[in-house]
Amino acid sequence: MVDALVTDGEALLIMRTDEAGALRLQHVPVELLDESLTMQFADGRYVAAGIEFGPDDQPVAYHVRRHRLTDIFATAEPSVRIDATDCLHLFRRDGAGQHRGLSWYASVVIPLNELSQLHDALLVSAKIQAMMCGFVRDVNGSGTAFADGQVSGDLADISLEPGLMRVLPSGYDVTFSSPQQMEKSVDYAAHSIRMIAAGLSIPEFLLSGDMRSVNYSSARTALVQFRQYLEQIQFCILAPAFDRIWARWVALADVELTPDHFKVEWYFPRPPWVDPQKDATATVEMMNAGLMSRRQAVASLGFSIETLDREIAADRQREAALGLSFATATPKKEAANG
Repeated sequence: MVDALVTDGEALLIMRTDEAGALRLQHVPVELLDESLTMQFADGRYVAAGIEFGPDDQPVAYHVRRHRLTDIFATAEPSVRIDATDCLHLFRRDGAGQHRGLSWYASVVIPLNELSQLHDALLVSAKIQAMMCGFVRDVNGSGTAFADGQVSGDLADISLEPGLMRVLPSGYDVTFSSPQQMEKSVDYAAHSIRMIAAGLSIPEFLLSGDMRSVNYSSARTALVQFRQYLEQIQFCILAPAFDRIWARWVALADVELTPDHFKVEWYFPRPPWVDPQKDATATVEMMNAGLMSRRQAVASLGFSIETLDREIAADRQREAALGLSFATATPKKEAANG
């Protein structure tokens, strides 16, 4: 779903229930949404690009084709109406009233194409520059005429070989070609990569893999901004969809439902630290100063504090039973001699 969200700009998931009553998730390509279906109903409902909206402008159903548009007779059968309560439609809203997604690569398609053409041009230029061509000229017009590669005398073979020294007859000169090199091509390519990275909201060194001009401060600044961007996607686009999947799964579960069953927290994998020691020290200082709870600190690592505490308690119990101790005592400072 995330791959489709980035590549296609939107992802469509249908929540189904099989014969055994278990929840099944069906990922449907967004191209199956019947974009040709647009109409207005008398009761205030309307369909726009395959999505049916109610009088309050909220989606109430999705009209999905049975076959891909590339299949034979794809439009022969009518689309299927699926209730919106069974569908998850993920996309990033860039404006008010938007109901379809736009590929996240849309802003960099042209720069990517231009960079590809620049790469081809540089490759052809390098091949041309590697070709050393020589032209034998009759300076005073008194030498033997060259016609169709047929030359008499000592000039019959003028090819170059390593270590070869050749004496030309009087009146002849040799000129070698010198193809013009593309100036500042590397700088322009680097600028194009930076522009593409900015369009994708990705740090340049993560896109190009070039770490030559990256130091600790610049890498940390870029990664902090990038992680904030990822958290926006995780908690503003993905987590609300996961909440609906969890609620549907709990509703289908064979348990006595209570309000606590519908409470859920999402812990996404924590990105690696740039400097673990400094970040861990800062977290401890914030907890000691009362600016962060231990639950928040554990959640920032991508773990549940309840699970972590149970694991720590189990470890301590097992270590005590086996007579093990992995705690390292902090050395005390010796008192200074008076």
